[in-house]
Amino acid sequence: MSVDELLEAYDRGEIDRRSVVLALGEAARADIDDSTFAATGLNHVALSVADVAVTRDFLVEHIGAGVVRDEGHRCFLAVGGNHFVGLFRVDPPPPGPGVLNHVCFTIEGYDPDEAERTAREAGLRVRRTEDRVFFWGPDGLVVQVAAEWGDFPLPVPS
Repeated sequence: MSVDELLEAYDRGEIDRRSVVLALGEAARADIDDSTFAATGLNHVALSVADVAVTRDFLVEHIGAGVVRDEGHRCFLAVGGNHFVGLFRVDPPPPGPGVLNHVCFTIEGYDPDEAERTAREAGLRVRRTEDRVFFWGPDGLVVQVAAEWGDFPLPVPS
């Protein structure tokens, strides 16, 4: 049943709101089933920055991010649940105020060997670094797929 048909059936009182929502969810899931990977969520965003410490301090102060690991040239900040922001120093500095380095999506049952094979079979340009799999999208967008992380502890507000 198309979206229009679902809404018309709802308007006629033939189906309830819950049935419409469930049917739309099934239709959306069918589209996902045809994709190369089925992301279950946004894992992390990585930014290229000129000064890791300055950006780190800004995000800690203004959004309440918690420092998970700071190695000077790169830093990982918890931003709630199992999500984080990665900061990477680049030289020369990026052309703007923080440039997207890559975006990572969580994949259920992630296996790096399988992910690399799947990406290559889909005709994607792939880079593998240890257990991390990256591929390039339009306009040079770098996408990573990964397993779900555990929850990162956030600092307790004072």
